Amino acid sequence: MTKYFQRLWLTLEPFLGLLVFVILVAYTIALLVQTPYSGFHWDSSDKEVRAIYVPSAATLEVGDRVAKIGPINMTDYDADLRMTLFDNVKIGEFVPIIVMRGGQPITVNWKFPGYSSDEFWGRMSNQWWLAYPFWIAGILGLWFLRPKDSGWRLFILFNFLTAIWLIASSVSRSHTWYSAITLRSTIWLYVPVSWHLHWELPRPLRQFPKGVWWALYAVAALLAVAEWFRMVPINAYTFGLLSAFAGSALLFTIHFIFRRDERRNLFPIFVAVLFVFGILIVTSSMYIATPAPTFLLMLLTMPLLPIAYFWAVYRRRFSTRELRSNDVFITFIFLGALGAFVLFALSFLKPYLDSSGVNIVVAVGLSLLVALIVITGFAPFKRFIERRVLGITLPKQELIESFSARITTGFELKTLVALLTDEILPSLLIRQSALIEINGGTMTVIYAQNVDAQQLPRYSDLPVLLEGAGRYHPSTENRSLPFGWAHLVLPLSVEQKPMGVWLLGRHDPDDYYSLQEIKVLQSLAHQTAMALTNITQAEQLRAMYRANSAREEQDRLNLAHELHDDVLNEVALTFSALLRDASPEALSEGSNQVTRRIRHIIKGLRPPILDQGLYYALTALPTDMEERHTDCPEIVAELSTDGAHYDPAMELDFYRIAQQACENAIYHAQPTLIRIGGELTHDKILVTIEDNGVGFPAGESLDLSGLLAKAHYGVASMIERAETHQGSLKIDSMAGKGTMITLKWAHNGMS
Repeated sequence: MTKYFQRLWLTLEPFLGLLVFVILVAYTIALLVQTPYSGFHWDSSDKEVRAIYVPSAATLEVGDRVAKIGPINMTDYDADLRMTLFDNVKIGEFVPIIVMRGGQPITVNWKFPGYSSDEFWGRMSNQWWLAYPFWIAGILGLWFLRPKDSGWRLFILFNFLTAIWLIASSVSRSHTWYSAITLRSTIWLYVPVSWHLHWELPRPLRQFPKGVWWALYAVAALLAVAEWFRMVPINAYTFGLLSAFAGSALLFTIHFIFRRDERRNLFPIFVAVLFVFGILIVTSSMYIATPAPTFLLMLLTMPLLPIAYFWAVYRRRFSTRELRSNDVFITFIFLGALGAFVLFALSFLKPYLDSSGVNIVVAVGLSLLVALIVITGFAPFKRFIERRVLGITLPKQELIESFSARITTGFELKTLVALLTDEILPSLLIRQSALIEINGGTMTVIYAQNVDAQQLPRYSDLPVLLEGAGRYHPSTENRSLPFGWAHLVLPLSVEQKPMGVWLLGRHDPDDYYSLQEIKVLQSLAHQTAMALTNITQAEQLRAMYRANSAREEQDRLNLAHELHDDVLNEVALTFSALLRDASPEALSEGSNQVTRRIRHIIKGLRPPILDQGLYYALTALPTDMEERHTDCPEIVAELSTDGAHYDPAMELDFYRIAQQACENAIYHAQPTLIRIGGELTHDKILVTIEDNGVGFPAGESLDLSGLLAKAHYGVASMIERAETHQGSLKIDSMAGKGTMITLKWAHNGMS
């Protein structure tokens, strides 16, 4: 069945648009030329006379209900869709027409007038022309949209069938050229097509058994054929039309409620339907002297429906930019609303339009008011629609300036992420992205928007990412890679130092990134890199402040403990000896103990040996460690020097680095040997502290930001001390194989 249908479609495809166009033109001619000009218009449902174009001596009245025209009873006319009126009646002949007026039958000898301009324009204001926008939408889909999948075929059939039943319905009242039968047959075919389209609009709700769809199409085809053989109740087609509308509305609602990611696609259809039919309801309830304004308003607004469907279904497939289509969409809505306002104003002012002077004043006043509304109202209206309907929170021309101004005042990562994901990228219609920070040998995901974890790159993928950075990648180029969804990769760097990568994927309407857009995004990427640098530095400063505060508090706590536990105890023992009349020898010993403890504390605050130089302080460090720790491992100092001395502050900080390294090893690494080695000269300092302890776990970040993130404030303070004096500190470690800390400094600042 599927193959047969595909062959049939391929056969008809080149002629389908032309065939539908021929049908439209034929029924347009049937409406405007072939159908007799009777001089009056009646409603097809209740047969009530709605307009009289050419009054005659024996005239009809608006409100009369037509019961019989010539020999044809209207009941028989409704039952036989092949029957036509005024056959072979010539202009000027009288036709007896029986109408119900005030509940009484009245016979009117109606003089058949033939063509009149009023009736012609009355027909022109019919809905016949609405078929052509839908036909154009179908032609655009047939010729330009790809791929040629089931959604493509449904979109084309939906528009072509809508066009046929709209044009046929405009003639069906007169039954000309089997228009009433064509209308009913088309509506039956329209039911499964509209259901199927809204099932898949813009993505299928779920996999539906093809057999069910084929059964629906087969039933619809049988009903369409049965209409030609009078095998279907005469008004059954109204049930089909209501079913098509109700089913489509239900499926549309299900998509809108349960598919949150599709709401932006569906919202234009919702707005267009609400807007167009709202205007039609409003205008139809007004009494306007001539149908021309209503006709022009419909001409302006009704194309919104096929445009909205076209935009929603194929927004990612047509080549024109969505921002331009958005402008067209917004302009149509604005002009339609403006036209409705003008119609309402004319309806309200109609009783006062009784003289040429008043008419001129009203025309000039309305023109000035409309001009004022256009000048002052279009920009705010467009901004409102872009923000509330399309999700464009920032105008494109203001993106860079706004982003630059706001990132300079924000020093928190969550603020930057919210700005990018909630304002910047939605304003550029980018729906899929990820920002990844590169730090040493690791990659950290800052945010991922509409991207699963398995779709993110690893550090080993970095060369492949950067190889194609800065240029557009079609969706098929890297499909085999986990990050193949990324159509654009932008590196983040500051002063040639890589900071991260920005991956940008799905981009409405067609996932294409133009050269101009890439330039804008590169500028945003550069500013994002600067913002990340500022945020990282701010976070490091905050972490350093916390680390320094914690270290100072710990130093104060240690000092308080030593003063309380050692010095005060020694002083208490000395005073106890004085109270017991102790010997001078005991007093002297107590005094010496207090003095030694105070000197030990002073030594801990700043070792006096530093006055002789950093070399001597480091050489004495093993002895100091052995005095401070009862279970101290073996510590060996093997250093060389040419007698150089350095800035006292730098010597103190470098000594503290070595001291902290030994302390960390003793407390955490459980080593049996700590070796302090290096060379200290006038031009450079090289100090290594190596232990044979347990080491750091493999893969742990040992740079400053990584240590701060993991609250390793002791090691972080060592790096901070080294960088304060333009030195560098490198930490090499592996679980079970110990740790080596290398401190470097050079006189020229190149460490």
